[in-house]
Amino acid sequence: MLSQRNDKTGKGAEILFPRQLEADGTADALRHTLFERTTKLRPDVESDIPLIYPDGILEDALQKAALARRIVYGYDDIEKELFNEERGIDAASRRSASPRRKRISRLILCSRDGSGRFYRRIERLLQLYSARVLVCLVDCDADAFGRILTGRERRIKVVLVEHKDAVSAIFRVLALRTRTDFP
Repeated sequence: MLSQRNDKTGKGAEILFPRQLEADGTADALRHTLFERTTKLRPDVESDIPLIYPDGILEDALQKAALARRIVYGYDDIEKELFNEERGIDAASRRSASPRRKRISRLILCSRDGSGRFYRRIERLLQLYSARVLVCLVDCDADAFGRILTGRERRIKVVLVEHKDAVSAIFRVLALRTRTDFP
């Protein structure tokens, strides 16, 4: 199983993907594909995040998620959404007797042309919500990322894919990739 290092504790934690991907075996392929190519958000950070390359199939999955209104645009709105979700999850956990499992259900995608300050903020989100959020760096600039998501000229540096079905659809696309599918 894949481990993602938690920089605050130095301990590894098993990454679990949405239940439907774990059940049908897609998660194993996804673990291999996502972490075959990684990068650092900033040079002074120990943790690596997946580096993904946009192609027509991934672009289609992202556009479908955008059309279904399953994407949150911009850091401030993403931060607010994750905070509100966490508050709801905490309230539900207090009412439930079963322990909360760490499972990726949200996906943050960011362009590769952010500033150091921008990536520090993204890293903060990852530290706060690593139990359920995976961050990936998309190998394109904000202009290209905006065109992918909206089909028009718009600079977009970061998005949150916020629904498990949309996240699963994007993960399925990524799981089907092989080493020859990217540079």
